[in-house]
Amino acid sequence: MFSRLYSFLTAWTRRERFEDSLDEEVRFHLGAYTEDLIRSGVPRREAARRARIHFGSVEGMKDDCRQARGLRLADELARDTKHAGRFLRRNPGFAAVATATLALSIGATVVVFSIIDAWLFRPLDFPEPDRLTISVYATRERPSEPAVFVLYRDYLSWKERSRSFESMAAVFPRTHLMGDVADIATADGLVVTGEFFRTLRVSAGLGRTFSDADEAGAAVTVLSHGLWERRFGASETVIGTSVTLDDVPHEVIGVMPPGFELRMLDQATGFELWTLFRPGEPGYTPGGTGGVAVLGRLRSGTSIAAAQQELTAIHRDTESFYARNAADFDVLVASLQADNTRTVRLTLVIVAGAVGCLLLIACMNIAALWLGRAPGRTREAAIRVALGAGRMRLVRQFLAESLLMAG
Repeated sequence: MFSRLYSFLTAWTRRERFEDSLDEEVRFHLGAYTEDLIRSGVPRREAARRARIHFGSVEGMKDDCRQARGLRLADELARDTKHAGRFLRRNPGFAAVATATLALSIGATVVVFSIIDAWLFRPLDFPEPDRLTISVYATRERPSEPAVFVLYRDYLSWKERSRSFESMAAVFPRTHLMGDVADIATADGLVVTGEFFRTLRVSAGLGRTFSDADEAGAAVTVLSHGLWERRFGASETVIGTSVTLDDVPHEVIGVMPPGFELRMLDQATGFELWTLFRPGEPGYTPGGTGGVAVLGRLRSGTSIAAAQQELTAIHRDTESFYARNAADFDVLVASLQADNTRTVRLTLVIVAGAVGCLLLIACMNIAALWLGRAPGRTREAAIRVALGAGRMRLVRQFLAESLLMAG
């Protein structure tokens, strides 16, 4: 295979030399056969005639050699492409309508696929994203749909007793009032436990993320890259300064890199800043009933189903100690990737099917245009057949016109 490819490339890139050597080789064989006939007593003119009869068409011999090298097919494709270009140039109206129809349908298909790729196919921008999960409660009527947040006391039990996860972090979305009375704005924040960034395995682009000491220390916050640029002018001196969130001063300890984004539970956009649960915060103490979603990183080789089964057992055991409990809810563990696309997946699949049908309809319309022109090309096809073109040769010609237009 390699030898044939090398032979083809050599003959194609050095075409003039190849044709010269082909002429020389054909003349050599004709001359050698003629000389053999002469030595056997045949007159020279008769020997030359017999040699030509024996070898047949010289151009046919050359054509067979070109075909053996793969050059004849390449030549035919090049001629077909040139002919297709001349045909489209002679019919500008038809070419413009067909090309515009294809362009619009292909453009729509590409745009929709780029959206689907970003939402459904492209993995989350975290190390080993397939091991990241999110856990909430679901109702027994709809066990695969998130219903309510997990109780904080369940999170503490899971963190202490679970063996399916390398690490866990509790999170809860919260909108903050940022700034003072003279310059106040809202920011979508996520309150987290100290293991949050370690569970995701991400680092700050500027400064640092949360440490264990921050959970019991002064209030701190980590900013998103977008908020840092809009609110603080992308100044690196923001690290160590104070920003007021809900009338509480928070020290800025870090800024996340521009590619970092986390969405969860049907959220359309990412968060702008991250803070820690404060010690003694109502609902977020041992036995507390504050709501959280639980992000986890599965141990290598552990399945989501096994993790869900383990968390369900711990959940039922924990809640059995409380009179008012969440035992009526089931635990739902889902991959973070699936959670990010939960509400848009069906819509995107439907839209993808719709634009796929649009592309097929456009192709059918263009095929109808080609068929409409077919009667006018009967004479051309008849002449080509009369000159020796076979059925596949005609098919290749018309296919080249379609491919040129598609290109």
